[in-house]
Amino acid sequence: MSVRRIVLGFTAALCLLIPVYASALQDTSLQGPAAENEAEFAEIRVRLSEGRSVFLENRGRPYRINGTLTFARNASLRGAVGTVLIAEGDGAAFDVPPSATHVAIENITFRQNGRSRTLGTVRAGNFRLTGGGAVDAGTLVFSNARNGRVERARFENGVAANAIAITNGSSGIAIEGNEFERNAGFGIQIDNGANGNDISNNSTRANGIELVGIRYNAFGNVIAYNRAEGTGDNGISVTGDRNVVLGNRVSGNALNGIAIYGDENTVMGNVAIGNGQNLNPRSPLHNPQDTSVYAGILANGAFGGGGRNNVIVGNIIADDQGRPTQLRCVMVGQGYGRWKAATDYTARRFIYADGEIYQTENAGTSGTLAPSGRGVVTDGRIAWRHIRTLAGNGRPSGNMIANNQTAGCDHPPAHAETSGQP
Repeated sequence: MSVRRIVLGFTAALCLLIPVYASALQDTSLQGPAAENEAEFAEIRVRLSEGRSVFLENRGRPYRINGTLTFARNASLRGAVGTVLIAEGDGAAFDVPPSATHVAIENITFRQNGRSRTLGTVRAGNFRLTGGGAVDAGTLVFSNARNGRVERARFENGVAANAIAITNGSSGIAIEGNEFERNAGFGIQIDNGANGNDISNNSTRANGIELVGIRYNAFGNVIAYNRAEGTGDNGISVTGDRNVVLGNRVSGNALNGIAIYGDENTVMGNVAIGNGQNLNPRSPLHNPQDTSVYAGILANGAFGGGGRNNVIVGNIIADDQGRPTQLRCVMVGQGYGRWKAATDYTARRFIYADGEIYQTENAGTSGTLAPSGRGVVTDGRIAWRHIRTLAGNGRPSGNMIANNQTAGCDHPPAHAETSGQP
């Protein structure tokens, strides 16, 4: 048998094994760009919906889709490094339904038009996104998902509340080694019963608000070895309970380095330097109207958390600026304001009333009867949503603060310290 026949036979067999390449989906030499994009999208969509693999070559110009890519079990969408896929519709770029386990996306940078609030929703187990990322996009949502992973990706100029949201009881999600830059909201937010997730080795140098935020209704997560610099809020905030904040570096953020609003969290081995940049006239984060006091690490009851029984040990907290802005190394705040009659409240404001925490459903002027009961209640004028019971007086207590190395950040404020409550 000739060498040529051997090679041709081997090539034919190999073609049965490798994933489809986008350049082979359609002969587009005689078609315009619109027809080319439409044909490519149709073929890609079919293959992913059948649980097959697609590979996109980096052809020097983006691929375009108009609609949502729906993945089936074991489907994969992979690209050469630098591959860009533009989602032109107002909906999500992709969807991973509960039955679509073991889906993989690799080296694809998604671009959206800045209008869609959702990049993609993952509701299945064992999803993995590696490399690539998203630009001008909505949120990558993990909803009731298990054992997913996002690594070595970049999320930039996100237009929604979060670049990544882990919610609705999701667990075992690992967000590791990613970059978050200039997103409108959180880099990563965890809420609504999400637990047992690992957020590690991520970084930002300029994000809209926190790199990582955990809301009051999430618990048992780990935030470790991340680097948060130059955010427009705290570097990291934790309002849920029993989370671990370990070995992170937070510096040059607008407000506090690390803010702990929840209960029974462990904060250990972190480095917090030169935060409170809202107070720095030379910083792009400067807010001349701000008269607050900021700390390297804050413990306070706010945003639905109690600020109680946290362990804050073994951290390094310093401010070496000529004009310090991180005026406290570790600070315990004043907790919740109490409900008052005939008082103006903004929307989503938290207050304490008779052992309960409530949040406004709408802005307005309060009535004459303090909110009472569960669910949504009224004081006669404002609707309040019950958040939780908080025994005592609404003040943070029981926090263990020990063995922290501090320097240059225990300066007397020129005014009364505020609680950090919105």
